[in-house]
Amino acid sequence: MDLLMPDPVSYGATIRSALRALLVSRPTTGPAPRLSVLRLPPTSTPRGPHVVMWAFRVREGAQEEFERLYGANGEWVRLFRRSRFYLGTELWRDRDQPNRYITVDRWRSRAECERFLREQRSDYEVLDALGRRLTIAEARLASLDRIGA
Repeated sequence: MDLLMPDPVSYGATIRSALRALLVSRPTTGPAPRLSVLRLPPTSTPRGPHVVMWAFRVREGAQEEFERLYGANGEWVRLFRRSRFYLGTELWRDRDQPNRYITVDRWRSRAECERFLREQRSDYEVLDALGRRLTIAEARLASLDRIGA
C-alpha cells in the first residue's frame, strides 16, 4: 500500500472506518452498544473556509485528457468559477504512480459549496460522467472545515 496516496477505494473505506471509530460513543462496561453518531448542534455549522479532496486512479493512456478536464483551466474549474465563493482547485499527481491523482477544491464556506452543487447539479453530473470514462476508481477523501475560522 502506498502511504502517500493509497488506493482511493480502500482508502475511502479506511477513512470511513476511522471516522466511525472516532464518532461512535462506546461505554466501557455493559452490553455492546448500538452505534450512535455524534451530532453537532446547529450553531456549530462551519461558516469559514471549506476544502473538498478527491482521489482518482486514471485509466492507462487517459492521463492527459484527465489533466485537461481537472486541471487549472479545465471544465471542472470553469464550472466552479460560476460561483463567487469558489476559491480554486489544485490538481496533484503521484510521482511514483502517475495514474494516481488528488484534487483539492477550495470554497469560502461549506454552505456555499453545497448550495452551488445543488444549483449546478445537472452540469456537475455531465462532467462527472466525462470523468468516470477516464478513471478506474474515484473516492472523496475528505470534506474539511478549517478549525477556528
